[in-house]
Amino acid sequence: MPQNRNIADILYFFFLMILPRIIYPVADSNGSDELDTHTTEANSLKRGVGVDNLAPPLVLESATRPSPDIDAIGHDMLNVVFGFLNWREVLKARVSRRWRDIATHVRVPPSSVTKKGKTLRGSAAYTSHDFQVNSETSYQTLVGLARVLPNLQQIQLGRLGYQDKFTDGEDSTPRIELMDDDEFSDVDDFNDDDEFSDEDDFYDIEREDVREHDVGIVAKFQQLRNLYIIDAPLNGRYPVIFNFPHLQKLHIDVPYLKWDLSMLKGLPRLEELVCLRDDRAIHGNDVCQEAVTGDVQSLRVLKFTLKTLKIARCVNVVGNLLNLADFPLLEDLDLHGTSVTGDLRSMQVHHFPKMKTLGLPDLEFHRIGDVPGSMDTIFSLKKRTPSLFRQKFWHLAKSSQDRYIGQSRGRTESTKEELNTKPPFTIEVVKAGPRLGWRWTNADPRELFRSDIESCEINWIDPAPDDLSEEYKMYTKGLQRLQQSVGLYKGLHKPPTQEKYNLLLGEHA
Repeated sequence: MPQNRNIADILYFFFLMILPRIIYPVADSNGSDELDTHTTEANSLKRGVGVDNLAPPLVLESATRPSPDIDAIGHDMLNVVFGFLNWREVLKARVSRRWRDIATHVRVPPSSVTKKGKTLRGSAAYTSHDFQVNSETSYQTLVGLARVLPNLQQIQLGRLGYQDKFTDGEDSTPRIELMDDDEFSDVDDFNDDDEFSDEDDFYDIEREDVREHDVGIVAKFQQLRNLYIIDAPLNGRYPVIFNFPHLQKLHIDVPYLKWDLSMLKGLPRLEELVCLRDDRAIHGNDVCQEAVTGDVQSLRVLKFTLKTLKIARCVNVVGNLLNLADFPLLEDLDLHGTSVTGDLRSMQVHHFPKMKTLGLPDLEFHRIGDVPGSMDTIFSLKKRTPSLFRQKFWHLAKSSQDRYIGQSRGRTESTKEELNTKPPFTIEVVKAGPRLGWRWTNADPRELFRSDIESCEINWIDPAPDDLSEEYKMYTKGLQRLQQSVGLYKGLHKPPTQEKYNLLLGEHA
């Protein structure tokens, strides 16, 4: 039975259709239901048979039965029925003292949450059939639910409005929110007389008339399974958020919420952790980028439960990627924008056994000689699970001793732009038809439209397809396209030394 069925439909179906058959089962001598007599009579009337020609109606025993006593329904049965209702419907069903007591103990199951649109800051907005705290009224409702429905299993904390906020936590910082001028037209509470500074598009919402609410009320819901904190006005540390013994999903998209990975030990059954830092909110603000801290080693307390781990743009998240390699259930991992490191050459085919998608942090190589072994590992894992390693570019670290500064050799005649003669210190994954490989290039991933990109020869991982196959035509066509950028470094499979680089520039001057 679907969870979103109207309460009236559920109760009608249960009490009038199912319950009487459970309490008073009736069958004739042949084992068929006596209600079939009424079905026969109705069908006869539809065919135009006269009433006088029908046999005398059978007087059903059920007609003389007393109505079933609703109080005779056991607690277990009512718990089953209430378990199909959402929190609003459970509140409506609290029609007696006994039912109110059952409602207080029923576990209201979570429903699905989907992304829909964007918040005022541009981050993803979420919609849900479960309880959402997005105003003072909904907060006060949450306070009431803590008393009458303490077993609510899903809550979403969102933006409260410009006159409401949650009480600041430990180690709070001045709150600055980023908004575009056009977005003020969508905010009912905004007053044109309010003073604000639009310098760098930052907006300070510290006001004297703000009403504060205690986020600690969520601790009353110890059966919580899913907690979504999206664009909520939280500022500082709130240990209470990280102490739910049954929590399975935790999504956080709040720029000023400070927490450490070690705090996750208070969520022993966590299966899905998503922490996304909004690019627009953290732009130029180190506090936002550094709010989340910790070593991924701390996540080993969740080794046998964690399935999804996505932590993006959190520069103070550190550790070794391989500390997560033996998590048996981990399927989705994304650590872009963190400071997590790891030697890819140490990865084995049996690592990340259930992984479906893997987004590595911005890993850099410190030596050119380390790259071939690492790329072999990457492609061996990618062959096992094709969806892994979606990124196409890696880089030689700026601190690498193998790196040197390039020289200029003039400008183009058409655009007068400086010719691209940078050394090839970027690693690019390439594909020609079915054949995969990689190469060194001086391409900037943000300027792939340039026609003066210079690349080294391709280091192929796969063998070339049979020249008589259909795939070979696709391969040759893709190869021709890739070879268009092989000029200055033709014949080289890795970046030249600085001496060789200077000689090449002189030859092509």
